[in-house]
Amino acid sequence: MEQYVRENLRRDIFFNTTVGTWASPFWYHITDATWRQENDYGKAGNNRIDRENWITYRDHLVYQNYVTRSPLCPINTLMTHGFILTAFGDVSKNMDYEPLRRELRCAFVCGSGMVELYNDYALMNNIRHGQLWADLAECIKWQKRQADVLPDAHWVGGDPWDGTKANVYGWAAWNGKKATLALRNGANEQRQYSFTLREALNIPKTVPAGTTITLGKSFCEQDALDGLVEGRPIAIDDVLTVMLPASSLYAFDGVQGTPVAVKMLTLRGEHGMSTVAVGKTLVVNAEVLPLDASFHALTWTSSTPSIATISGGLVKALTPGVTTISAVSLDGKVMGSMKVTVTEKPFEPYAVNFEKDAKGTDHGRMINSISWTVNDKDEQTLAVDAYKPYIDKTSSVFTCPANSQVTVRFNIKGAWMNGYVYIDKNNDKVFAFNPNSLDQSETDVMTYSFYSGSFEDDTVGQNSSGEQLTGNRRNTMTCPTFNINLEPGSYRVRFKMDWNSIDPGGQVGSDGTLTQHNAFFNTGGSIVDVTLNVVAVPNGISKVREQSTKTEYLYDVTGRRLQTAPSKGVYIHNGKVLVK
Repeated sequence: MEQYVRENLRRDIFFNTTVGTWASPFWYHITDATWRQENDYGKAGNNRIDRENWITYRDHLVYQNYVTRSPLCPINTLMTHGFILTAFGDVSKNMDYEPLRRELRCAFVCGSGMVELYNDYALMNNIRHGQLWADLAECIKWQKRQADVLPDAHWVGGDPWDGTKANVYGWAAWNGKKATLALRNGANEQRQYSFTLREALNIPKTVPAGTTITLGKSFCEQDALDGLVEGRPIAIDDVLTVMLPASSLYAFDGVQGTPVAVKMLTLRGEHGMSTVAVGKTLVVNAEVLPLDASFHALTWTSSTPSIATISGGLVKALTPGVTTISAVSLDGKVMGSMKVTVTEKPFEPYAVNFEKDAKGTDHGRMINSISWTVNDKDEQTLAVDAYKPYIDKTSSVFTCPANSQVTVRFNIKGAWMNGYVYIDKNNDKVFAFNPNSLDQSETDVMTYSFYSGSFEDDTVGQNSSGEQLTGNRRNTMTCPTFNINLEPGSYRVRFKMDWNSIDPGGQVGSDGTLTQHNAFFNTGGSIVDVTLNVVAVPNGISKVREQSTKTEYLYDVTGRRLQTAPSKGVYIHNGKVLVK
């Protein structure tokens, strides 16, 4: 069918053929891409980071099924499942930024024209404040610039996992003018690797021995590789011995002959913007001229990092003020800059530490229902039965008297989470709390099941009654009973399922993200907002006083009730002794 469509209908359709294919060059007479074979996802190796073992598994299958068993079959249009970022299925549960960026870059520097992106938008948005989107844009731009050389993409090095150890491997391409080279070490330890550029780039013997190639890093943020000098010509037959750190990926662009230098750099904010609010991000695009400059990677800086940071063209606003964002070419000779103004964060009523419509990450934990019991007898129940990081249930109302004891019970799916309850007692649309403190008196924190006071150390903590909790006792959603002493009226109450966090907006990791281990998205936390109606308590004493002003109470000295006051003698009138 593909052959018929290509020959009779349209020749410019890209065909990706998966089921029923195998490692054979003859497929490419008809189709454009084929499947790498075997399972969609798996693990190989013994790396401490499970995502590294997934990358090793994927690339080991390419080495086994194509490089070794079918060396004539090209690897530049393989469907390999390039990048997988999701909380579902049997895939990597490691959501740390650095391994994710390495996987993303591998998907492009391998040279395949068929790059698949199985990425969860919510995770992309929240990991390192959306930095992965900037990384993805950088990878796509790199691939487009290298479109004329990547058809030569071929394997470099050994088997990613030979059954006992991880070996250095990678990909390279060369077209007589340009080159690309990428090397990966998927081991827990650093690895040494020796090679010549002639070997790695598969340069024919007919190319003279004195030929040189200059290498420069492919991406803005990449450490120097020990044993390889960037920016200087390297003879293609010189032996290079490099030392790759554990769990590392290095990518380089190369140019044969004299590199084309960057002449001009112009920075411009996305949509022409140069203003960003605290907590938000701004994309800064760099126009590099001439377009055929050999090295497009830049070094980004912020003149005042306390106001805003910059990484790969993504500005993260921290505090109000003005900072200068700069980008410098690899040779350090050309710089572009622009001023960025950071404004105050707009006030958001009952804010959370993420977008309220975020889908989050389902880790098998969910609030099924919440019960609200007043004075041990009046139980009210709210059904939740859904997983989202934020759930607005303010159309539902819990009630209680102005002076009462309340017990909250969380009915959840899953385990190893903690419960927290907040009431906006002064209706200022903010849930007040004391960060990193076990003292939550005079705040809007009403009760909690466990808190240690520290994100880094959750080995010992306490509940809101001061009871110390360690070991498996930390696995609790049981919150102590608390008192409500509020004026009659309507209030906002927040229920939170989180791990060891007093922050009503959700646990933020030490790296500033919600996807770090034990942070809100990593654990599958959830916040539910409900309306609380505090009702007045009837006062019987005031009623007695009201009646006493309308009724006469007369008694004789023996205590007998009189209908009328006597004409003379001693009697009692409304509690006072009178004599006539």
